[in-house]
Amino acid sequence: MNRRELLTSIGLLSLSGCTTRLSDTATPSATEPVECPEPSRPEPSPDPAVDPKEYPDFPDELSDESVRNYCYPFERAYIWNWILSKSHDVVNITVKFPRAPSVQPVDGATRFESYVRVMYASESPSVDGRVQGDMKYDVTYEVGRGGTRRKSDRGRDTTFSVVDCP
Repeated sequence: MNRRELLTSIGLLSLSGCTTRLSDTATPSATEPVECPEPSRPEPSPDPAVDPKEYPDFPDELSDESVRNYCYPFERAYIWNWILSKSHDVVNITVKFPRAPSVQPVDGATRFESYVRVMYASESPSVDGRVQGDMKYDVTYEVGRGGTRRKSDRGRDTTFSVVDCP
């Protein structure tokens, strides 16, 4: 065997070893559990004037429709409870999704992207009458077997954080 043939053989052997190792560490099957870190999401302050929203259950299947039907109420509960965590004087909250969301597969998960508009009012003892607020932002969810990750384009939420686990 000449030197070129020997180097080619060694190269092919090392490549076959690499592909074996890659396939051994491939993504787990759909039935294998995936570890999900502790979710981080807002919880309302004690005794708010408006009832907090419950978070929906993680979907049993991950289709575009089930992710859409999960993310709408999840974002509604998330922002509702976030507002209530900042002020217990809130008396009215309205959460709207003025545009249809984008739902698409990405890296073993389903991505939900939507524009959100939130209007709220609170009674303030320091101001005569009601104080009203209005927020507009884009939100992105990635829902997969490893959990639900959320980010938005406002405040400290600009990087993904885990907000729910299966």
